[in-house]
Amino acid sequence: MVRYLEPALALSRADLWERYRNLRDRILARVDRLTHRRARVRTHDRLTRQGRLRRILVICTGNICRSPYAAAALRSATARLEVESAGFIGPGRPADPRGAPIALSRGVDLSEHRSRLVTAEDTTRFDLFLVMTRRHRDELHRRFGISLAHIALLGDFDESGAPEREIADPYGQPDQAFHKAFDQIDRSIRGFSKHLGSLPDG
Repeated sequence: MVRYLEPALALSRADLWERYRNLRDRILARVDRLTHRRARVRTHDRLTRQGRLRRILVICTGNICRSPYAAAALRSATARLEVESAGFIGPGRPADPRGAPIALSRGVDLSEHRSRLVTAEDTTRFDLFLVMTRRHRDELHRRFGISLAHIALLGDFDESGAPEREIADPYGQPDQAFHKAFDQIDRSIRGFSKHLGSLPDG
């Protein structure tokens, strides 16, 4: 009897863990509305101390929606950086079929994009890892041992000063969700580019 209960118990633990993470994310999102300004300042100060950046890896969950768009936008915004994108699941896939046309309508062509996974080699190749959510940041730190000093939430550079630090995943959502995510990415890339311009060249 115990053996038959084990899968149910394991599933229950997984469900409880996921519910805990979702609750934590909602609580932190509310805290962001109160502390985002301070968090933005800390992020900017930390990258200023880090100095000049040369190689950046932009990361989201599946590397088919947010990170390829953000990487392409960042490459268009500055020629001084080597920029790539990656994710945690599903290598070898094209950009999302709903998001790609929306990206193209905004001047970002993702037709040649193919998703790839974050690798251990990336930890030594890149100076900075731009992520969409805390989960991405925590996963990089836990799985690859990347210092938190080299990871930043892209939303911390949103030039509009919006209270949301995280950029929500539009995967499987209506067009409106893609426009919202891409708008937030565009504002954040502009803010990040301004920050780059303030860094010393040495």
